[in-house]
Amino acid sequence: MLDLGAESTRPFAEPVPEGEEIARLMPVVARLREQRPDAVLSVDTLKAGTARAALEGGADIINDVSACVADPALLDVLAEYKPGYVLMHSQGSPREMQVNPRYGNVVEEILAFFEEHLARLVKAGLPEDRIVLDPGIGFGKNKDHTVAILKGLERFASLGRPLYVGLSRKSMFREILGLELEQRAEATRLAVALLAARGFSLWEIGVAESVFHMVSLTFEVPSGMAAGLLGRRKTLVAGGGCMVLSNLLMAFAPDLFFICLAMALSALANAMFSGTASALTYDSLKQCGRTDDYLRVSANCSQLSLLATAVGSLASTLERFLRFSGFYLLSAAFEGTAAAATALMTEPIVTETQARREKQTFRDLPGQLARLVRDSITALRATPLAAKLIVSAAVLCIPSYLTKMFVQQRLVELGWPTALLFVPMLLSGFASMLGVEAARRLHPKSLRRLYAVCALLCGGGCALVGAAPVLGCIFGCMLVQGVIDAYLLHEDQKLNDVIPSDQRATLISVDSMVYSLLMIPASPLVGAVGDAFGQAGAGLAVLGVLVALTGTAALGRKTRAS
Repeated sequence: MLDLGAESTRPFAEPVPEGEEIARLMPVVARLREQRPDAVLSVDTLKAGTARAALEGGADIINDVSACVADPALLDVLAEYKPGYVLMHSQGSPREMQVNPRYGNVVEEILAFFEEHLARLVKAGLPEDRIVLDPGIGFGKNKDHTVAILKGLERFASLGRPLYVGLSRKSMFREILGLELEQRAEATRLAVALLAARGFSLWEIGVAESVFHMVSLTFEVPSGMAAGLLGRRKTLVAGGGCMVLSNLLMAFAPDLFFICLAMALSALANAMFSGTASALTYDSLKQCGRTDDYLRVSANCSQLSLLATAVGSLASTLERFLRFSGFYLLSAAFEGTAAAATALMTEPIVTETQARREKQTFRDLPGQLARLVRDSITALRATPLAAKLIVSAAVLCIPSYLTKMFVQQRLVELGWPTALLFVPMLLSGFASMLGVEAARRLHPKSLRRLYAVCALLCGGGCALVGAAPVLGCIFGCMLVQGVIDAYLLHEDQKLNDVIPSDQRATLISVDSMVYSLLMIPASPLVGAVGDAFGQAGAGLAVLGVLVALTGTAALGRKTRAS
């Protein structure tokens, strides 16, 4: 990206007439657009006429140091062309902004400024997803103000917009480090590197996701064993406690470390839930001799869960009131309520081992653990079908998670309004419910053939999310979620049928462990491909092709076997 300016905005600079500014600027814009058509051109101006000329000439972004205050007509230009826009905070004009700038709390005052002017720009007709925020280092700030802003940058993240921070060779490096202009390059590079470490690129989102899946991988089987040894009800309650802590951390996390810690707690909770709820459902039906009803009951549970998730996505319409921290606090309240309800459950007892669980002491646990490990390995070796089911489910679940993770970013790139980002999540939830309903009525003769069809459809849907226009992107996400939930319903029933009750929670946890093992490299790689191509969808398109190839391979093996 190249930022071009024909009027100086340094402290004490005199303004330049609009005609002269345009005459200086436009030949450079035209030449750059001709020689570098791929370049992103940003024009630094506070005048509506200059901005209009620049946008007509091929500029992509308007960088305005006055927030449309110096020339209110600029609002109309922005609403008409809808370019990228840098909303910058400045106390006063360049001629007087560095004359004794004063603030009560500089960070909170800039935050209030951003909130006010974001609303003003959106009301005028500029989509919010076209706006980035610049706290205006050096524009009406002294050394102490600058240090406070750099320390409090995460505070501005609550607005949900990217930050644009200009540090290059600023006078703060003289005031803080005693460096003259020609000596400030290294300080600039170091400051930018430190700020980048506090941002969140697609790749860094992938890193945080990898932390989630590494913890999930580490604790999947131990949590399943804990459910088998200590009781499934206690394990679910402990998982609920971890989710409450995770949401509280996410609400107030000051940096990437605490976000990763919250992700780790969330992963630990998911590991505790994984297999435990399914095993409880199956054994509850077994206790009353109704295991044939498992597919129907599991489908009902799945649809209720999906409906709750879909309805929950409507909460995104409250974003302006709740902000991101409010969502996490609300989620913590729901998780705490669910954990309290779980504590009131009665656990089904269907084997002698489960009946003895309440009487065993901590001294008995090592021996019980060793026996559980041996029995689980024996059960897995005796049922090779279980291993195949586990791997197939793990492969299909990768695009399920990543499409939901990246579809909103992809839609924003395509110009979808941020206020309507709940719509694809809501539609995906209903698609999942339809998939479960279709699976309930489906009686496949061959799970291999079902997997092949599902992998082809899922891969195609993933590729649509990554490469198609808006409607194709949304349809692709719906296709992925519906197909995967249809397959998982049959995979889950078959897996429960072929494994013993005492090892059920452990072996179903292996299912999730294999998924986590695949997600550890998949999540950052998909993000890295997106960063490399500059589009969130690039990695998803590649992933979709790979998943579809596994379906083709399954069909090929079936043909050779025939």
